Amino acid sequence: QAVHGTMSAWPMAAASSRWGLAAFVAFGGVSWELRRSQGLARYREMKRRYSETGSETRFPFYGRDFGYEVDYMLELQLQPGDRCLASYSLEALPVTHAAVLTWKRTTRSFATGSYGSNRSNGSNDYDIDEEAVIEVVNGQRYCRHPSRPGSWWQPWWCGEHLTRYSDWLAWPPLKEVRVCRRVPHTTSKTGETCFTVR
Repeated sequence: QAVHGTMSAWPMAAASSRWGLAAFVAFGGVSWELRRSQGLARYREMKRRYSETGSETRFPFYGRDFGYEVDYMLELQLQPGDRCLASYSLEALPVTHAAVLTWKRTTRSFATGSYGSNRSNGSNDYDIDEEAVIEVVNGQRYCRHPSRPGSWWQPWWCGEHLTRYSDWLAWPPLKEVRVCRRVPHTTSKTGETCFTVR
């Protein structure tokens, strides 16, 4: 009878463990989305300040409420074929996309043998989550880039888009952006010269 009682307790214990795990996952997801919504609220407030200062009549919005002149001058220097290398902020993505991105980064790091190797600025080469190429259309700079994470249920690993550079740069989940410009053949240098804009 004691053995029978012990065996009958196993299903109850297993069910309790499953409910506990489900509650833990749900709490983690809600906490994640709460922090993300707070970050998006700060972004909206920043854009509101940008509009109230009258800057929208002079410069595009580049995703922050200062340095408009610098960002605008950098944009004017971009030439067709220049590359924009972007890293995403995990905290700004829905939890589902953040999990996928973490998996992709880990896979890339092991594939390239760069797992745990940091650049001097503390980030990793395999953290480059997006590469965009500059195109100039009617004098305006655009980025041709792959699809980006959207709603939590929406796949984002297929497709391509052409987005104005300022709008591309102002996307909230962008954490770090480096621009790599091609060195003209008229110089003695070859390859690219890169600089950070975010």
